Amino acid sequence: MLTLSILVSVRVAAEETGTIPTTQRLETLWDDMLKVEPVATRAVLTMAKSQDDTIVFLIDKLKPLTLTQDRLTTLIQQLSSKDDREWRNAVGELEYYDPRLAMNVEELLALDSVQSYPVRHRLVDILSDRPVEQEYSATTRAFKFLKIRPVGDEGFNFCGGDKEEACGTSWWAEHKLDRLNVGFSNSKNKWTRKVRSLAILQSFDSPKAIAIIKTIASGHPDAQPTKIASEKLTRRLEN
Repeated sequence: MLTLSILVSVRVAAEETGTIPTTQRLETLWDDMLKVEPVATRAVLTMAKSQDDTIVFLIDKLKPLTLTQDRLTTLIQQLSSKDDREWRNAVGELEYYDPRLAMNVEELLALDSVQSYPVRHRLVDILSDRPVEQEYSATTRAFKFLKIRPVGDEGFNFCGGDKEEACGTSWWAEHKLDRLNVGFSNSKNKWTRKVRSLAILQSFDSPKAIAIIKTIASGHPDAQPTKIASEKLTRRLEN
């Protein structure tokens, strides 16, 4: 049986020689773009070497950031599902199409449909960009009470405790859409990956690549990736 180190070496060699199917190789790089540096930068540079394959791959991955209230309502309902696949898919979609695209935080947390576990707790994790299965996530801690507490103009704390007046653990979330992913504490890693993808597409500067950038630029005007896509198109016209 191959040892783990040998298996890793075989995989790396296969990736470098292109013997791993293109889609599988790009999926691995796509996942790496969510990671910290220098892994993410290495993935970006590698994807930038395969223009045709990367463009075809990104067409299906990059969608404009738009979310209707009707779709948000459906996803909230799915968050309460006992079907593991259904609620996980809803979490994944809401991590990408952030709830704040359709509704502000106060209105969202005031909905009757998000007052109990696990919906409320999963939403708090999404809003604070925390994996739902992380040890200290709201979903894992499963506090009986989970309250929202504004903190000046800076955002919100979500306080969790087993008593209504208690705040044993808190999670922070930005409440202004235009400040999401602008600064370390407002991070959304899936939006960061989207911005990195825009850099790849800009480097290609082909009609197909520009078409994808235009699609992203059609998203919510206050969302950071939408703004960056629009800025790239504007600079291209000016040059």
